Amino acid sequence: MSTGTARLRPIWAQSLRISASIGISVFPKDGGNMEELLHNADVAMYDSKRSGRNTLRFHS
Repeated sequence: MSTGTARLRPIWAQSLRISASIGISVFPKDGGNMEELLHNADVAMYDSKRSGRNTLRFHS
């Protein structure tokens, strides 16, 4: 994933800036079941957003 600036994409005659903030958790280190993994990935995603968006973060 590119961590640079988001690109403009023409969609239905309008230009939209699309970016992604991704949080990653890894089994079994970050959780022993689906609920824990999703929660920790969510925490990592919000950390990614606070870091400037258009980034990815692993749960730590």
